[in-house]
Amino acid sequence: MNFVALVSSEIDEYYPEEREALLKLRDSLSSNSDLHGNWTGPPCINNSSRWAGIACSNWHVVHIVLQGIQLAGSLPPCAFLHNITFLSKLCLRNNTLSGPLPNLTNLVYLEYVVLSYNRFWGSIPLEYNKLSNLRVLELQNNYLDGHIPPFDQPTLRAFNVSYNHLEGPIPQTVVLQKFPKSSYDHNSNLCGSPLETSCPPPPPVVIAPSPSPLPPNIYSTQEEEQSPSMEFCFDRGCCSAGSVSHHICFLMLFQEGA
Repeated sequence: MNFVALVSSEIDEYYPEEREALLKLRDSLSSNSDLHGNWTGPPCINNSSRWAGIACSNWHVVHIVLQGIQLAGSLPPCAFLHNITFLSKLCLRNNTLSGPLPNLTNLVYLEYVVLSYNRFWGSIPLEYNKLSNLRVLELQNNYLDGHIPPFDQPTLRAFNVSYNHLEGPIPQTVVLQKFPKSSYDHNSNLCGSPLETSCPPPPPVVIAPSPSPLPPNIYSTQEEEQSPSMEFCFDRGCCSAGSVSHHICFLMLFQEGA
């Protein structure tokens, strides 16, 4: 017992970030399993775990499998799993979880993501396309919307997004095109191969015409041509012809000469 206690103390010091991530998950959800009573102490002791639904390897958490235990609530915000760096399997299938799908950033060893038969809503995160070792992605029977990311991982062997509210064309990547129609069924606004629903043509691109240059001020030009600038001088001053006052100047000149 003393040896186990010593090991537990050491693991708390070495990998507390993994335990903290799991406790965030536990505290944000309710279930018919006593996770609060069971998930105590270090999650891993060598290659085994005392925590329900948790599997370990070399002191690290590698599997989280909490399937069909009536988990309810929303997953913690942000990338709460990013410190469980050796996680390779995440299965939360057949519960009543809601809210957006989890952020899986930095989980480079993740191979299995099974989140089907829940109440997740929102879009499929683009970051899932960066899970380079992903083998299984099951998201069917949720309330997901938006577009399907262009998954192109050659490792992907199973894929299902049926029974959601996804829309737009199915990406024509080699990986996504190898899955059957049933992987995409029952998304009313989804279109393109392998579905039988064709996508509408894209709207034409409308290019706005360039604004026309302003016409020259022909009236100002004609007035300048017809009214050359002239100056008349007499012993009492000068007047400029072409101005309104040139009529008065001529009258004054006429009177001077009289």
